[in-house]
Amino acid sequence: MIKKVIWSSMLDYPNQVSTVLFVGACNWRCGYCQNLPLLKLKDIEFENEILPKLIRRKSIINHVVISGGECLYDRNFDMYLEKLIENGFTVGIHTNGYNYEKLESIIDKVDFVGMDIKTSYDKYDEITNSKVDCSNIEKSLKLIQSTNVRYDIRTTVYPKYVDFETLDYICFILNEVGITEYNLQKYNPIGEDEFNYSNKELEEFCDRLNEKWSSIKINIRGLI
Repeated sequence: MIKKVIWSSMLDYPNQVSTVLFVGACNWRCGYCQNLPLLKLKDIEFENEILPKLIRRKSIINHVVISGGECLYDRNFDMYLEKLIENGFTVGIHTNGYNYEKLESIIDKVDFVGMDIKTSYDKYDEITNSKVDCSNIEKSLKLIQSTNVRYDIRTTVYPKYVDFETLDYICFILNEVGITEYNLQKYNPIGEDEFNYSNKELEEFCDRLNEKWSSIKINIRGLI
């Protein structure tokens, strides 16, 4: 079910103002997740509470992002997608890329896919508190690259599990798959005393990666 709505966002859809729908479903339990509190929120009824308002505002905002949690594990995902398309909305999704089969079944219906690469493959089990078959991640990357869908491949640079060597490893994977754009996102600490990379450190990471991986355009987001 939908747990939260941001009615106007300039951050979640490339070059578009969008409405973002957050579902409460997720297959992982990442310790640094900013959206874990969603699980405690009351469900918002999509067809009676959300869709009518979307339709009223459609002349202003006609792009909708389904996010999470992990939207591809929400039991009502297909209904959300079909209802939005039926009413003329352009739809994007944010995903962790693990549910490859589901992504493959719907990718021709969406205009945009934002996909998180959490860390290097050997650290996925630890960061997600789950047993992860990373071949699904790679298959999703290949699928995205092989279609005409717009994409945003990104990594939140969480210091406990992501350092320069990790980012370099991810760039190797992206280069092998043929992904040509990659975004680093600055981590927002949950605790006041939690270590975080400085803007300067992230900029140095980005410069070194761009120098090494000339086939990939690498950017940083979230610097303050």
